[in-house]
Amino acid sequence: FQKEQVDPLQLKLQQVNGVGQGLIQSAGKNCDVQGLEHDMEEINTRWNTLNKKVAQRVAQLQEALLHCGKFQDALEPLLSWLADTEELISNQKPPSAEYKVVKAQIQEQKLLQRLLDDRKATVEMIQAEGGRIAQSAEPADREKIVGQLESLERRWAGLLGSAAGRQKQLEDILVLAKQFHETTEPVSDWLSVTEKKLANSEPIGTQTAKIQQQISRHKALEEEIESHAGDVARALGVGQSLSSLSCAAERRLLAERLESLQSRYGEVQERCCRKAALLDQALSNARLFGEEEVEVLNWLAEVEDKLGSVSVKDYKRDVLQKQHADQLALNEEIVNRKKNVDQAIRNGQALLKQTTGEEVLLIQEKLDGIKTRYSDITAASSKALRTLEQARQLATKFQSTHEELTSWMSNVEDELASSGGQSPASEQIPQFQQRQKELKKEVMEHRLVLDTVNEVSRALLELVPWRAREGLDKLVSDTNERYKLVSDTIKQRVEEIDAAIQRSQQYEQAADAELAWVAETKRKLMALGPIRLEQDQTTAQLQVQKAFSIDIIRHKDSMDELFSQRSEIFGTCGEEQKAVLQEKTESLVQQYEAVSQLNSERYTRLERAQVLVNQFWETYEELNPWIEETQALISQLPPPAIDHEQLKQQQEDMRQLRESIAEHKPHIDKLLKIGPQLKDLNPEEGEMVQNKYSTAEAMYARIKEEVCQRALALDEAVSQSTQFHDKIEPMLETLEALSSRLRMPPLIPAEVEKIRECISENKSASVELEKLQPSFEALKRRGEELITRSQGADKDLAAKVIQDKLDQMVFFWEDIKARAEEREMKFLDVLELAEKFWYDMAALLTTIKDTQDIVHDLESPGIDPSIIKQQVEAAETIKEETDGLHEELEFIRLLGTDLIFACGETEKPEVKKSIDEMNNAWENLNKTWKERLEKLEEAMQSAVQYQDTLQAMFDWLDNAVIKLCNMSPVGTDLNTVKEQMNEMKEFKMEVYQQQIEMEKLNHQGELMLKKATDETDRDIIKEPLTELKHLWENLGEKIAHRQHKLEAALLALGQFQHALAELMAWLTHTEELLDAQKPINGDPKVIEVELAKHHVLKNDVLAHQATVETVNKAGNELLESSAGDDASSLRNRLEKLNSCWESVLQKTEEREQQLQSTLQQAQGFHGEIEDFLLWLTRMESQLSASKPTGGLPETAREQLNAHM
Repeated sequence: FQKEQVDPLQLKLQQVNGVGQGLIQSAGKNCDVQGLEHDMEEINTRWNTLNKKVAQRVAQLQEALLHCGKFQDALEPLLSWLADTEELISNQKPPSAEYKVVKAQIQEQKLLQRLLDDRKATVEMIQAEGGRIAQSAEPADREKIVGQLESLERRWAGLLGSAAGRQKQLEDILVLAKQFHETTEPVSDWLSVTEKKLANSEPIGTQTAKIQQQISRHKALEEEIESHAGDVARALGVGQSLSSLSCAAERRLLAERLESLQSRYGEVQERCCRKAALLDQALSNARLFGEEEVEVLNWLAEVEDKLGSVSVKDYKRDVLQKQHADQLALNEEIVNRKKNVDQAIRNGQALLKQTTGEEVLLIQEKLDGIKTRYSDITAASSKALRTLEQARQLATKFQSTHEELTSWMSNVEDELASSGGQSPASEQIPQFQQRQKELKKEVMEHRLVLDTVNEVSRALLELVPWRAREGLDKLVSDTNERYKLVSDTIKQRVEEIDAAIQRSQQYEQAADAELAWVAETKRKLMALGPIRLEQDQTTAQLQVQKAFSIDIIRHKDSMDELFSQRSEIFGTCGEEQKAVLQEKTESLVQQYEAVSQLNSERYTRLERAQVLVNQFWETYEELNPWIEETQALISQLPPPAIDHEQLKQQQEDMRQLRESIAEHKPHIDKLLKIGPQLKDLNPEEGEMVQNKYSTAEAMYARIKEEVCQRALALDEAVSQSTQFHDKIEPMLETLEALSSRLRMPPLIPAEVEKIRECISENKSASVELEKLQPSFEALKRRGEELITRSQGADKDLAAKVIQDKLDQMVFFWEDIKARAEEREMKFLDVLELAEKFWYDMAALLTTIKDTQDIVHDLESPGIDPSIIKQQVEAAETIKEETDGLHEELEFIRLLGTDLIFACGETEKPEVKKSIDEMNNAWENLNKTWKERLEKLEEAMQSAVQYQDTLQAMFDWLDNAVIKLCNMSPVGTDLNTVKEQMNEMKEFKMEVYQQQIEMEKLNHQGELMLKKATDETDRDIIKEPLTELKHLWENLGEKIAHRQHKLEAALLALGQFQHALAELMAWLTHTEELLDAQKPINGDPKVIEVELAKHHVLKNDVLAHQATVETVNKAGNELLESSAGDDASSLRNRLEKLNSCWESVLQKTEEREQQLQSTLQQAQGFHGEIEDFLLWLTRMESQLSASKPTGGLPETAREQLNAHM
């Protein structure tokens, strides 16, 4: 039911929607399309209802199928529906830019969405049921069902995504399309109305009042046109936005609409401007002339305007004929107006006689202009008429030739389409070929027509405007493409026909040539003789046969290529020619197979014969010289020798000869195997071959027997001397190796344990010699027995060799005993020297290390000079005791020199290293003493300097207090107070310099306090410092008290401005000092000096706080008693004073914090550096006092582990 009735309805519904959208889009502006839209909506609603019921029914049926266990039966209709819906979505038209069409497309999309919603329940049900079935199914079925469900889910999600995306796209376009429709429709309607107004406007009047009225109305029209410029721009902007969301076709339509709208508006503006110019000119003319003259001038202007816009509008004949007729009418009007123009000129000349002044020149200029303008109009009209006539003739010729060519191409295209789908039957091939040749001739004839169309179109393109050129150019281009396609198709068919005829002829000629070759080849093969058994002759026969095979294979390729074209060629031939070619082809195949079989059989026999012949003769030529050489060698062999080496050589020669015999056994076997086969190939020549291999077999057997007898004799001779020679050589090698080892200079080590190991190794050589003594005695007796049984060493060379070996063995024996004893004595002497050296050096190093530890453990330098002096005396006493070790050091150096001379080259660096380490330890001890004494001396200098500076500071403070107390009382007159103020400034400068020294002294005392460990020492330093600080604070209070009294006296004398200026000068100077201070480097001492200076400055700043308060108080009192500008100026100066004071306080605090932070960082860094240097010194002392590196691996490994 769904396929037969519902699905066809869906296609019809799509067609109805498409037609309806087209009608809505093409409907006129004033046409009512609401009824059509209502009908379409009603149809879609009824379709939705039907489709929903069908979907419900399908879901019920599929659910019933699932319950019955038929999953596939339920899935297949759904998949079919999915495929149809996917095709439906893919065939949907792209979103339109027309508002009404977009609305219809949205309705259609909603319809599709309802279809999807109706199917949603079915899809979910099948997915759930399919998952349940997959869990209980077999593995193969489960995999299939899971794959189908995944595909269903993927396709369903794709459908939903596509539908949602299109819905969103349509909704976005609908907003812009509605804006575009609401913007462009009013503008287009207004343009149509305005174009009608301009076209139907009344003629320009001849009276001044009338013209002025027309100008007023025209200005209102101009203003109306300008007021619509914004609407046009807004429409263009909305159209551009809409174009970005539309497809390519809709973008082209939009571009055309926007271009038309813009061009229409521009043309309206241009026509309006021209009409305004004509009205202005008419008004100026009406002020000079009468109505007749003005009418002529207006007519001239109008005609000029018409002629200015005359041009070829289009390439179509009907349009050009209408333009030509209009231009004829205009030209006739120009000729008829000649009388009016002449009359107006005569009236103007009469007016000249009545006019005077400047108007005469103006009227004369106007009259001359009328004559000139009429002549120009006449010439322009004639030219325009000629141009239009030329364009009309070209258009007429183009249309006629184009229609002729198009009609012919349509007929030919239909004929080609009807005959191009299938090949003609065999009996129709000649007629088909003849018709294609006639069509080729027609193509050549119509080429002239196409050339005419192209030439006329080129001439016409030069006349038509650019808007019409695109259509004409496209029309001509399409025509050329159609002609080229028709021409190429006919040309290809004719070429195919000619090629088919040529191929059939070539096929027949090639078949005849191959038949002749087959007959000749068969005759040559039958004439070949029997197979020969000589190598050269067999090879020559095989080469001849190879040439036959190559020729046959080459012709086989040619025939295969020929037969591959058989079906194609037979399909293009008539019945008679096809039967002839078929007969020749079958004959050729049969004869070729016979010749190929004959050649293959002979070639196989020749290949086998060549292999056998080559193998036989190569084997025979290799075996025959060996048999002759071996027979000669056996006849020349000497009898078995007495010497063991000669016996070995003879036995080796015999072994090689037997190997050679065994190696040539396969040659005999090969000859015996190949010979009978060759005799079967050619019995006549086979007799000679049989004689060759029989003779070779007999000679080989005789050689083999003689060699076996010779081998037995040699084995008997060798066994007699084996016992002696097998044992003498190992003994000689052992003794020689032991002797060579003892001859090498011994590598005497420097360490005691290693020397003892060397002594043990030397004793092992003597033990080894004792073990070899029984074998030595036995070999000596056996050799003497062999010499006794021979003819004597003088006559028998073998006996002489045995005697020489016995003498050599005895020599090695005695040499080993002597050298072992000599080496043992040398090792004992070096052992005594090494024990003395290493023991004494270890004791000395221990003493040096203990002394160095004592020095390190001495207490730090004291604070008091008397304590430091006692520490110096104690250190010098210990130093004198240490210097007594120098003689022992020199003695150990002499022992080390003797040990270096006595030990081996590889051990000398080790001893030298140990001596160097001992020297380094001694130097480090001296260095430690030197550093200790330098520290004590430095501490003495610092303590003395500190005491001197402290006493000097006490003296200065006493003098400063006396000087301050001796100053005169505060004066009562201004000059005296100023002098006392200056005196106080100088005194404060002196105090400022001493305060820096005071801060340095405090810092030095703090450092000494940090170094002091005893509480008594700390009291010695702390008490004077505390007293000094108390005296210094007392002096500061007296100075401040004196300063305040002077400032109060100054203020009391009415010198507020002077006090304020002095205070401002001091603040400015102090702020400049703070600003000029630079960052400090990382040296703690430099930072401490800067911090001390800053403390002095800070004290000075704090001392001025009372002064600032006093000045502020006095200033405020003056403010209360002042008024006007004086009070304002004073207030500004006080505010500036307080601002400077706050800035100085802030900068002073910031500078102090910066210096303290920098000092902490520098002290931390230098403390870490000092700790690291102390650690380096301690490690250096430990490394210098460490034991020498051991020579044995075990000793070195223990030292390495201890070091790590």
